[in-house]
Amino acid sequence: MHCDIHRGLTSQNVIDTALALSLKAIFSIFETRIKEVLNALKLLSVAQGTNPLMGRTRMQAALPITVADRVATWALPVENHLVRLVELTPRVLQLQCGGPVGLTKGPELAEKLNLQVPLKSWHTMSDGLGELASWLSLVSGSLGKIGMDVSLMAQQGVDKINLEGGGSSSSMPHKQYSILAEILVTLPRFNAIQVSGSTTRSCMNESVQGLLGH
Repeated sequence: MHCDIHRGLTSQNVIDTALALSLKAIFSIFETRIKEVLNALKLLSVAQGTNPLMGRTRMQAALPITVADRVATWALPVENHLVRLVELTPRVLQLQCGGPVGLTKGPELAEKLNLQVPLKSWHTMSDGLGELASWLSLVSGSLGKIGMDVSLMAQQGVDKINLEGGGSSSSMPHKQYSILAEILVTLPRFNAIQVSGSTTRSCMNESVQGLLGH
């Protein structure tokens, strides 16, 4: 592989290819954890699915639903995110072997690294990374939705869910806080800032000369 790496690759090519290789390992983790979430939701629906809940609109009681109805609104988007991950993978995990002006492709090296060969050097386009940022925002948003729903269901006066763990008040021992659900709300909000639309676009705003923004 030594002769391939030093056959016309620029330092930026090496960095971009290393990023793709790192993401390949991370994608495997994403897939595993999303499947774990889906399996947990499936088990919850099987165990509790027929139990009644009150459907709510604008924080007010609406019409009766079931636990399975609520869980489905959590699981279906996550299932779609798993499909999206499969779809975007070949557009993100691409070799960068453009050389000085981005005209070479390096199919032999791509085969050795198990990466896709891009139609053209992607350093000055980076739409795949923009798509990945959007996907991350979608995933965290769906998980935040679960956290928000759980927090609302656990509040006193509603009492539609009992959570293990959490926290209590030192001065008011009757309180049981839904700490983990609150974290699930907070982290996606933080992530939304990190991968906001402006951030996603900025990763695609590389100049034609490949000089600015890095």
